[in-house]
Amino acid sequence: SFFKKKIPKKGGGGGDAEKNLKKAHHRPPPSFFEVRKSELRSGKRVDCRDQYGKWLAAEIKERDSDDRDEWVIVHFLGWESQWNEKVSLCHGLWRFARYKSYTSEEELSASRPPMISSLKKGSQVIVHDTQTLPRSWVKGSVLEVEGNQVKVDYEHPPGARYEYWFHALSGEINTLQENTQNSSRSDPSAASRRYRLCGVVGHRGSLRGGHYTAYVRASASSSTQPKGDALKGVKSDENSDSWYSISDSRVKKIMFEDVMACQAYLVLYELCQ
Repeated sequence: SFFKKKIPKKGGGGGDAEKNLKKAHHRPPPSFFEVRKSELRSGKRVDCRDQYGKWLAAEIKERDSDDRDEWVIVHFLGWESQWNEKVSLCHGLWRFARYKSYTSEEELSASRPPMISSLKKGSQVIVHDTQTLPRSWVKGSVLEVEGNQVKVDYEHPPGARYEYWFHALSGEINTLQENTQNSSRSDPSAASRRYRLCGVVGHRGSLRGGHYTAYVRASASSSTQPKGDALKGVKSDENSDSWYSISDSRVKKIMFEDVMACQAYLVLYELCQ
């Protein structure tokens, strides 16, 4: 297929193992080099993250929309048009950054993090995985280092394997040793604590606007039992936890799978006694 042929040429490497990998669609931490939707017009040059996570210099070739979505056709500079990608502006705006923010030679020489020089194939790292809830840092193994970008193999949750590129300047990747040392110094007892998910704030839209929806876990013993005039009549099951979505004045009971499927902006936990 198109994607299987593309992996060895653009992702660096190949082989049968890569054919079985799921495509990861990650939402990274907010970028300082953010591009507004209105700026993404035909002829505009930008840095764009391809479907495998790698930042590449690109140009917008076309912009169009229909009743359900708005999108652009992205051409990666130096690559043939067969590698062009169609990127949704409703769900993929985070893949864009200002031109040469992540891809310029000046950025590579002046802002090379010390961490990069210590990484090589097989190095153990942690990456910020946003594919599943709860959002978390997961362990991974370095496959390749190119400039400030690192290709990492990781598994999260068990059985779901990903190979994805992370940029060292984005805050999405760290050495495993540094993260462990910092955690131990800040609170030696942190490893023995247990928390449970009690609420999620989901967001639809861009970093400059959109709509927020709250997802609340309610149980008879939980401090997160819904309260307030807007939640009159909402009761939790005494024998199991229930989840509710709250969007403006609309409240409804939902399945936990619906919470897992949302794009989390804020995640709340409570300490288990």
